[in-house]
Amino acid sequence: MRKISGNECIFGVLQGNTPACKRGFTLIELLVVIAIIAILAAMLLPALSSARASAKSAACMSNLKQINIALNMYADNNDDYFPPSSMKNGDCWMNYIADHDATNGIMFNHNKDIASMFHCPAESTKFGGHNSLSAQYGHYLANVYVMGSKGTSNKRDRVYKRAVFEEPDKVMLVMDGFRLDGSTATYPALLSFRHGSGDDRPLATNGKSHSTSHIAGPGGLCNVLYVSGAVRPINMPSIYGSAGSGNGLIRDSNGTLVCGPDKYGSKSGIL
Repeated sequence: MRKISGNECIFGVLQGNTPACKRGFTLIELLVVIAIIAILAAMLLPALSSARASAKSAACMSNLKQINIALNMYADNNDDYFPPSSMKNGDCWMNYIADHDATNGIMFNHNKDIASMFHCPAESTKFGGHNSLSAQYGHYLANVYVMGSKGTSNKRDRVYKRAVFEEPDKVMLVMDGFRLDGSTATYPALLSFRHGSGDDRPLATNGKSHSTSHIAGPGGLCNVLYVSGAVRPINMPSIYGSAGSGNGLIRDSNGTLVCGPDKYGSKSGIL
């Protein structure tokens, strides 16, 4: 019988008092492990992406709820009126519920807590100074048919008390939107449907609305704060119509008027 030396490996084990023999992976084994990891990653990444999007939408809804508290605190101290959505001197509704001064406007760059309330985490474009890359205001727009805008036409300079609205849960107050140079929504095309599948339309700038020929897809969602205080996501076709007709800012999903001068003109104030 052949004598086994002290360092000879039999069936993967060194004989004698030496430690176990280490055998490396074969190329096939490594490729199998890599393939399994790739499959697991492909399965998990969509779930992680969805969770991230849901978290951003939840944070956005939280912002709108904070804005609702601030707007109602303003109304409590101003004869039941919400602040105007915009004024000719450049003031907007945000100025009335956030710290500001004549030089800097809303103190976006001076108070991170204030800035975060008007920042939707699903919107990558910065704000706080109007130029080609950032917005003058935040990522939310006020419904001009509820809060009014001084110096505008088509009776958009009307303001209304909270008690006027017969169905406050159907009246949109503040919503996801994006204008580089404005803080008010006059048409649903100015709303941003950046949640869900996302909004692939270009940003509205220089007073120009989004083209009605390019409707955000049904998978894109816009978070909306209603006069009642409720916050819900909606898609563009549900309020604007697939053909780009109608105005969901003043009508409910059935096309019935719920706000605006044609509904409450005699009960409005004029800025």
